[in-house]
Amino acid sequence: MDFKQLYYFAQICNYRSLTKTAKNLYVTQQALSKNLKSLESELQVSLFARMHDGVSLTAEGEYLRSRAEKILSDFKAFETDVYDYFHVKRGLVSFAITNGALHSLSPEILLDFQGGYPNIRLWYQSYPDQLAEQRVLEGKVEFACMERPQDLTHLAITTVKEEKIVISARGDHALVNKPKVRIADLRDQQIITHSKDTYLYHIIVNSCRQAGFEPQIIFNSSDVSLLKKLLLRGRGIFVTAEHTLSDITLYPEIRATPVEDPNLRWHVCFVYPRSKKLGCVARLFMNYILTAYGRASLDT
Repeated sequence: MDFKQLYYFAQICNYRSLTKTAKNLYVTQQALSKNLKSLESELQVSLFARMHDGVSLTAEGEYLRSRAEKILSDFKAFETDVYDYFHVKRGLVSFAITNGALHSLSPEILLDFQGGYPNIRLWYQSYPDQLAEQRVLEGKVEFACMERPQDLTHLAITTVKEEKIVISARGDHALVNKPKVRIADLRDQQIITHSKDTYLYHIIVNSCRQAGFEPQIIFNSSDVSLLKKLLLRGRGIFVTAEHTLSDITLYPEIRATPVEDPNLRWHVCFVYPRSKKLGCVARLFMNYILTAYGRASLDT
């Protein structure tokens, strides 16, 4: 039994006619019949029952078809992977990205990739953290670029970059003038931060609780510009990730300092299903980003 015999057999299953199969495979009906008889002789069974308008599968034929379909499907996937590995030039990358990850990495890196691979199209949409994770789990996108999820039961991650958690306030606030700030220093402080649908919010809340207190979050929002307005008016301490304050030099009245805790970090990760292999084009894109940030590439 060889691959050609299985392939011809599967095509006869599809068309249920030797004449139609031969026509679509561009082979003679005699050659197709000879191939089928050789297969039946080797297995010592009849795979099809001949009828006046074509053929129908026998019980043995149904069994072979169920096994052959998986073999042929696996071979097709293998063939595609091998071709893509050596000839990745075009395709589609479908992914979700959170606002935090997009701001942290910068849209320019996406434009740079598209400039280098003009025939690979990036299809992405911005979601809140939890919704981006849901899109991956539902198979709506191949992967997400987002903050590290807490539950990795069904997900795998590859870290692109990590940032410190930073507090910022007006320069006359005692906390930003301390030589070192720890999470415990946020006790009894009025905090403004990101919305509850971000993992950053939960990182901050959980870190405070682990330090033995409930944070006094007086305002949270997904609108970073609004949070910065409150910060400029001295309405609280802004707790965030480093990238959010990349323009801090524009506001001389504001000071920022990192929270000195090696375990308190905000991560930008690629998040993808454990149970599904990433496509070659997706891995190419992800490795491009990983290389740009000095990270090890994914196995190809």
